[in-house]
Amino acid sequence: MGQFASEFSFISFAELFVPDDIILGEVGQGYRIAISNLEAGRIGIVAQCICVTEAVLETAIDSARERRS
Repeated sequence: MGQFASEFSFISFAELFVPDDIILGEVGQGYRIAISNLEAGRIGIVAQCICVTEAVLETAIDSARERRS
């Protein structure tokens, strides 16, 4: 099933106003902060990929063992 169980959507902050007293971090650094937060998630994605690849390999090996010419 891979990533098909995950929902994705797009968000736009094009005309969003954030008052100075509630800004987190430095202005203009949001993209860098967001990308750095994705690093931990990438480890989870790699783990999923390894598990899916392992299952596919096992299925292929089983199938190859059962094949007859």
